[in-house]
Amino acid sequence: MAILALCFISSTFFSRLYSQEESAESLIDLEFNKIQEEFQQSDPVEESIPQSKLLEELQKPGNEHLLEQLKNGEKPRANYDGEIEQEISNMKEDPDALGKDMTDEKTSTEEEDKKLKVASSLEKYFDKNEYFESIREFYGYTLFLQDPEEAKQNKQQAAIYAPRNPNHIVGPGDSFFLTVWGDTEFQTRLVVSGEGTIYIENVGVLPVHGLTLEEFEKKLKGTLSNKYRTINPPNGKPTTFFDIYFDKLSIISVFISGEVNLPGPYELSPNSSIISALIQARGVTSKGTLRNIELIRNGEVYKVFDVYNYLQTGKDVTDVMLKNGDNIFIGTRMNTINLEGEVLFPLKYELKENESLTELIKYSGGLLATSAIDKIQVERIVPLEQRASPIVYTTIFDADFTKIENDKILVLPIKLYDRDIVKVHAIPKIMMNFVSINGAVFRKGRYHFDKNMTLGDLIQKSGGLLADAWIDKIEMIRTRPDQNKEYLSVNLKDEKSFSIELSNLDSLNIKSKWDLLSKKVVVISGYIKEPGFEYLADSTRVSDLIFSRGGILDEWRKNRTYLLRAELTRYNPDGVTTSIINLNLEKLLNGDRTEDLILQDGDQLRIFNHYMIYNEGKVYISGYVKNEGLYKLSTNMTIEDLILKAKGFREGAYEYKAVVFRMNQVERSSDSLSQVYEIELTKDFLKKGEISKSNFILRDNDHVVIRRSPYYRDLRKVTISGEVLYPGVYSLVSINETMRNLIERAGGLTSEAYIDGIVFSRDSVKVVSDFNRAYSKNEKYGIIMKDMDDIYIPKHPGTVSVEGFVYTPGLIKFRSDWSVGDYISAAGGTVADLEYISAKPVIYYPGGNARVDDGWFSSPDVKEGSRIVVPKIKREADKEWRTEIRAWLGLITSAITLVILYQAANN
Repeated sequence: MAILALCFISSTFFSRLYSQEESAESLIDLEFNKIQEEFQQSDPVEESIPQSKLLEELQKPGNEHLLEQLKNGEKPRANYDGEIEQEISNMKEDPDALGKDMTDEKTSTEEEDKKLKVASSLEKYFDKNEYFESIREFYGYTLFLQDPEEAKQNKQQAAIYAPRNPNHIVGPGDSFFLTVWGDTEFQTRLVVSGEGTIYIENVGVLPVHGLTLEEFEKKLKGTLSNKYRTINPPNGKPTTFFDIYFDKLSIISVFISGEVNLPGPYELSPNSSIISALIQARGVTSKGTLRNIELIRNGEVYKVFDVYNYLQTGKDVTDVMLKNGDNIFIGTRMNTINLEGEVLFPLKYELKENESLTELIKYSGGLLATSAIDKIQVERIVPLEQRASPIVYTTIFDADFTKIENDKILVLPIKLYDRDIVKVHAIPKIMMNFVSINGAVFRKGRYHFDKNMTLGDLIQKSGGLLADAWIDKIEMIRTRPDQNKEYLSVNLKDEKSFSIELSNLDSLNIKSKWDLLSKKVVVISGYIKEPGFEYLADSTRVSDLIFSRGGILDEWRKNRTYLLRAELTRYNPDGVTTSIINLNLEKLLNGDRTEDLILQDGDQLRIFNHYMIYNEGKVYISGYVKNEGLYKLSTNMTIEDLILKAKGFREGAYEYKAVVFRMNQVERSSDSLSQVYEIELTKDFLKKGEISKSNFILRDNDHVVIRRSPYYRDLRKVTISGEVLYPGVYSLVSINETMRNLIERAGGLTSEAYIDGIVFSRDSVKVVSDFNRAYSKNEKYGIIMKDMDDIYIPKHPGTVSVEGFVYTPGLIKFRSDWSVGDYISAAGGTVADLEYISAKPVIYYPGGNARVDDGWFSSPDVKEGSRIVVPKIKREADKEWRTEIRAWLGLITSAITLVILYQAANN
């Protein structure tokens, strides 16, 4: 709408400047074409409205509803009847809570908006905090703490309304509107081509590259005069006029080097200055100079720029506009002078060679009123040119640094050196000629001390005593000439005390009686709108206290208050023990003065609610409902009502009958714990919304059970994976479906399937079976599938695993003709050990079965994929001893036999 309005206004205004016969195209067409051109050149995805502009637009009059829609969200409703009732109760207790919540929410939202606005602006900096911390102690560098994008936008916006720069050099990319009016009227938009020319219809091509604006206007005037002679007629009285308005200027390329945060080439507006260029480079570093910034043009130093002069006077910036090809160089700081103490800006400064303390104080904003002007302290490292030995030290000296001429303070030109620390001292804060008064008076504070001033005079100056002033004794502190203090006590009941003469620096303190005496307090608690303590006034009764803390006036609160008794706790005369006084609130509220006692200091009143005598009923519902749980019992509540509170039936529920368990109300001697009722439910009451009248009303502690429908069947799912054609999750089609049936529905086994190695899990427990037999067509051995069964069919392993007490445990190729012993031998045999021996091998088959090889008659078969485990057991001590004895006996027997044979041979 804004664009259309602009077009309409422009067309109305410029319709007088040209005629339809002579104009090449209307202004509206020009504007529309320009808008289309800019729209086509822009990228709608990348362009974004700055948040500051968005907020500015939203806060304009008439857009309040948009701002509110962005700020406020819909508050979620309570999803439980108990929560809703609690909200109603809270609103009854505190009617202003809703307004407070809305105010708090609005305040919170406004604060968040402010934070977001600030955060969004800070995020645009490359690292503002880090840069600020590096230059915060130095003068002048905060000039560059701007958002480069906003600075650029502000510069472009300002350029629209800025006066024409006569030094601008016309070049390719510049565009402008040429408006001719008078005898001839037309307007056209011209763009400087890449060759540096412009084309004017009915006039021709005009070369303009390299001309200043002033030269360009002169050349344009001469060219137009050849076609429209009344622009520059011989008689000197033109009747045709022209004007040019640049809407777009070609950018310039500037290189920034030296001590800047982001050195490099930059493309800038032709109206850019040195300051705006340095902002684009993210500012000068703390090591860079602000006093000697060089603008290099055509290989020579064209201008030396001093930021200090700009900050002190505001000059020396707009005088130099950058040109294409300029180089801005920032060298290192010449020196660093640290100025501390009583000046306006105590920072670190950079001074030129011919500058001194005089300029330093000037740059700092001048001396403060609290500064001492007699001496200044300078802490100095001995300058390089003055060092006579390799030992470098720091000196401190005091010097006179000011003089007074013509009632003005002049700072002396003391020469300073690099790394000097200059300290301007503060004057001592010694206050004289005053007296002070504090406490129970109208105007506390210090007052001028007059000669012969009395105590009464000071009290009168302070506005007089407050009503609660304790006049029996006031404190007066007198300061003696040696600064020692003297304590004086004055009784203001004695009128002569008002005539006591005061001395310089006297201080009076008048106590309030409440500083010395405790106020009478009563406390109210319990079921009252505003519980808390209350200062007790004389003759205050119980009804007065209740009324002052919110009262019990409305019927809603009165019905929830236990009116038969309130409890008043009162201290006994000993001040330590207490006694309880029972009050009948019903009589008290009806005006019974015998119940409406006069309160005493320290009384504590407690009011109870109706839950003292009333137990809130509860009913419980479980089974096939969506929200099982405990619910509040309401009067005449039916089972259908409770089902609605439980969010309705769950899938598979038996919707026509409910079971109710009710506490047995008979005598305790009965063995019965509860009574059971089966209650017919209204058919399809949730769908029709109609509930028939029921004689069965729920009671406190009833337990309602919604059972599962006997006709409801859940889908039973099993998972099969591994070597089948179509692995996945399958639903059982019958209650007697076997593993073989399932494998056949999964497309059957693949050629690599190893049926003996099936891993079958049921309820996370491994099923052990002979799966080769279970897969046979003999239904006798078939395994019936159950819900959530998991079957994995592996490939043929082709190996047998040998583990345990063997020399080389591992996998051995399966051979159908090998026995258990053959596989153990292939693994190196059992280990020979003095402490352990091998036990009987155990064969674990792929299907989960296991057998022990006892080695007596026949060894069990070994199947592909089996595990042979050889356990080890510890040798028994007695068996080792017998073995050793048998070995020795064998040796002795052999020796005796040899002796006998030898003797026989000799005979």
